[in-house]
Amino acid sequence: EVVLLHKASKTLILSDLLYKSTPHACGPGGAENHYTTPDWFAQGQEQLFYGAADDVSNGLLPSYRCHPRVRTIDEVGMKRSLENILGWTFDRSLACHTDPIEGAEAREVLKQAWDFVMR
Repeated sequence: EVVLLHKASKTLILSDLLYKSTPHACGPGGAENHYTTPDWFAQGQEQLFYGAADDVSNGLLPSYRCHPRVRTIDEVGMKRSLENILGWTFDRSLACHTDPIEGAEAREVLKQAWDFVMR
């Protein structure tokens, strides 16, 4: 995982730490930009990866990144890294799979997605 902070613009730059900027998007993306086409493919991804009843990411990450039976992350190390990142000063975030996220929402969406690690 790669996370950068552009201090001059207060922009957090993420690779795959977020897949959605809103849980209401169908497939990866956000309210404005949809990164999976055609629609039937996005709907299939939604059903396979985001629609699980036991989702722990508030609908923001695919199940293969966060489902307890599938994930292969160092949760202690991940929590430490997230605490470090959330301590940085940033006003927006840019990620490979999401819309740009502005203001306090940039921090909140990241917290929501990884809440299962931060507990």
